[in-house]
Amino acid sequence: MSACCNYRRYNSNDQQRLERTCFYRSAGLKLADIHTILDDRKPASKDLAAILEGRLQELNGEIETRREQQTSGFNHENRQASTPIPSFAFISKTR
Repeated sequence: MSACCNYRRYNSNDQQRLERTCFYRSAGLKLADIHTILDDRKPASKDLAAILEGRLQELNGEIETRREQQTSGFNHENRQASTPIPSFAFISKTR
């Protein structure tokens, strides 16, 4: 930190860490997983592979859920007319 202005000073290693963090976040990794990857001085490739494999399984699960929603008529446009639509009544107070 700079003594005069309370500004934090960053070096090139900090910048590289931020760039790697942003990269992994854009891939959808959790911050805890990114912390594990970045804080290991030499991350074991098996740990990185396990984290990425877990993310891939999460994505495949999300894709499967979306496909099931599409085929089951989950979309608003496919709702049957017999499905009740909630109605709201507004009552105004008179003095």
